[in-house]
Amino acid sequence: MQAKITPNRLVALALGVFALGTTPALAEDDCSAPRGSWQPREAAQAKAESMGWVVRRVRSDDGCFVVYARDPQGNRIEAGFDPATLELRSIKVKFAPGQSLDTLCSAVCAQPLNPDTAPAPATAPTEKEPEN
Repeated sequence: MQAKITPNRLVALALGVFALGTTPALAEDDCSAPRGSWQPREAAQAKAESMGWVVRRVRSDDGCFVVYARDPQGNRIEAGFDPATLELRSIKVKFAPGQSLDTLCSAVCAQPLNPDTAPAPATAPTEKEPEN
């Protein structure tokens, strides 16, 4: 006996697959470093300030340091840092009037945040010589 696929069942299936597919991605936003390896909050503040941000607040949430700040263009920043390595894990930006992703990236995206973990630049594929 085959089950009939109705529009309602199709929507329910799609929502279920979507929910299952997004769960691991949401869990990856959490930091998992043990408390004993955490750097002080002042280190997270200093890291954000070194990026040109004016820090308003630093707190911990889901095992990460969350920094609330403004960048030099007046954009509001909420950034999550790994408390042990101070690696930037997430960022939310509320753009100031006249600002956009293009203006933010012209200042920030041009250089990797951590050169040690930045991916290598892509290279063009080389052509193989035909075998005889």
